[in-house]
Amino acid sequence: MPLSPLVFASQKERPDHSFDPTAGVALHQLSTWAGDGLIQMLGPMRIIIAIVPLLALLAPPCCAQDGHAIFNVDRNVLDCSPKHLKLGGTLRLQLAPDHGRELAIRRNSDNAWFYLVVESPPPDMKQFMPVEAFRIASHVDIPATARAVEWESGHDAQPIFASAGSYDLFVSENMESDAGGFKCTVHVSAHGPK
Repeated sequence: MPLSPLVFASQKERPDHSFDPTAGVALHQLSTWAGDGLIQMLGPMRIIIAIVPLLALLAPPCCAQDGHAIFNVDRNVLDCSPKHLKLGGTLRLQLAPDHGRELAIRRNSDNAWFYLVVESPPPDMKQFMPVEAFRIASHVDIPATARAVEWESGHDAQPIFASAGSYDLFVSENMESDAGGFKCTVHVSAHGPK
């Protein structure tokens, strides 16, 4: 008996090796050419094959992906506080050992990147702190008034937290590689009159 396009993982197999199509969880047919033989050989594995993809859909996201590098969200390695930064406030980064040597901030509203600590900065770039000091730091405080050069334009230093919205902070061994690292997000409140 030919198989239907769907095989049901929790169905009861009939004595003639067909399946009862009235019950079960849909499992995409493994191969149209395999026929009943492959399905019989899989036996209880049919249920596992059906459940594993469903579990992957239910798992919470662990990572944020930017380009090809993956930046994990792990408060044990990089934690930003407060989560809502106000003008005049200070953003504190709590850093675990081996958090990386480089630090960057992305302003999401215009995708502006600010590399605050990098291994090989342009000659005229003023770093927020030396690479080695950042590598061994357990915390770093960044004032809401901090200024840096936007990486792409290379223009004069500008306020990093210039507008309300979300900002992603990244730490890595090497920002401009596929090494990845860790990420946290903060939200900046509207600044209001100065």
